[in-house]
Amino acid sequence: MSFYDEVVSNPWLAAYKCAQRKCDLSEAGRILGELLSKPMGSREYFIGLEFLKALKSQLRIEDFLTVLRKGISRELIEKLLRDTEPSKILELYRENYLGAMGLLTVLELYPLAGLTNELLDRIVKLIMEAPKKFKGKDMIDFCRALIYGPIATLPMDKLVVLIDKVLELPSTPECLIVKADLATMIPDVYPPKILQENPLIAEKIGILLRDIAENTLLLLEEDPDRALDIYSELSLFQTRMNNICRSLNDWSLCKTVSEKAGETLLRMFEAVGKLYIATNQGGFDQ
Repeated sequence: MSFYDEVVSNPWLAAYKCAQRKCDLSEAGRILGELLSKPMGSREYFIGLEFLKALKSQLRIEDFLTVLRKGISRELIEKLLRDTEPSKILELYRENYLGAMGLLTVLELYPLAGLTNELLDRIVKLIMEAPKKFKGKDMIDFCRALIYGPIATLPMDKLVVLIDKVLELPSTPECLIVKADLATMIPDVYPPKILQENPLIAEKIGILLRDIAENTLLLLEEDPDRALDIYSELSLFQTRMNNICRSLNDWSLCKTVSEKAGETLLRMFEAVGKLYIATNQGGFDQ
């Protein structure tokens, strides 16, 4: 069986073989490029997306870059730009979840091609349109994949712009979860030194937390379960941020976040925290 046949038969197993240095990376790149050059929607194209996801997940970064150099031509980049237009990703998400996740992986490659402006533009369109296209868990899951995928590849100056845009999202329970997910991702994914060297991001995070806290307090009576979800997410953020400041032996980032979030965040933690304790104790009357 040729390696092309192995990829078509099981792209994840083929990628694992490459991760074990048991494939020719140049050939893997050529096959990846050939598959992604097929018409969008074809079986070969979707196999190419799965192979891309598998390679990115399993290969060492230097090996993954070798595959990309061998397989992704300027002509293919132009095609992939057309394939990953926000409207196409949103439409595909309804019909083919795995395919849509593959297109999000393609977006993660934009910075490698020097396309950070284009990436920011597409992310903004996707995250602003998602609440209009999807409801409930579908919307949250889509945005979470966006946050921990393409958004996590944005440089700091673009992330600052994105936070300003996310603040424009409506204050529905689902959108508050998305905002909280974004805040929590930042100290989880970005290296502490990068955060330390970009103090503006701490200000923006604090403003985002204040927005979440204000609206979570309003949500508390209407939807306490969702308020508890947001509380848990922001508690996780707080833990991660404190760990970063402790590792840096520099609490200026945490101080800035706290100052910008203001007392509203403390009031939210206190109010929802009481509900959290009561819920875990089995009720207020115990």
